[in-house]
Amino acid sequence: MDKADYYKNILDNIKTTDSPEVIKAITDDENCDFYELCQKYVDIALNQKLVKDETTHELFGYVSHEDIDLAAYFTRLFVRKYQIVGKNELLSMIKERYIDSISPDEIRVQEGVVNEGGTQSLPVGYFGTLIDKREIPAWEDVRTRILNLV
Repeated sequence: MDKADYYKNILDNIKTTDSPEVIKAITDDENCDFYELCQKYVDIALNQKLVKDETTHELFGYVSHEDIDLAAYFTRLFVRKYQIVGKNELLSMIKERYIDSISPDEIRVQEGVVNEGGTQSLPVGYFGTLIDKREIPAWEDVRTRILNLV
């Protein structure tokens, strides 16, 4: 979704859990950086490495500390620029809204796991469990790290 449609979607569907400070920033400034900030969280999700446990056949997503640190840096800039006091509300809104900023053409969503034979397959684990790479694994751990860095 492009930036204008993304903001229109947010303003047309305001949730009670949305940060009033972010809504004000979007309303006051159509070039607000919230879209770009959410893109940093998209990077955390889509850059995760999928690893299959050979013993249990479960599939796990591991996120990069570099991606988390970069998202924390841009979160800190956003907090300062728009004088955001409610950091928890901001991160809750990011969690609810970052997926909507993913482009439908984003190739990283379609990545799979390479089998032993070298062929590409869907990211499935034990008994065909599908991993949605758009979701940030262990969100609470990521959130805590970001709050500590902001």
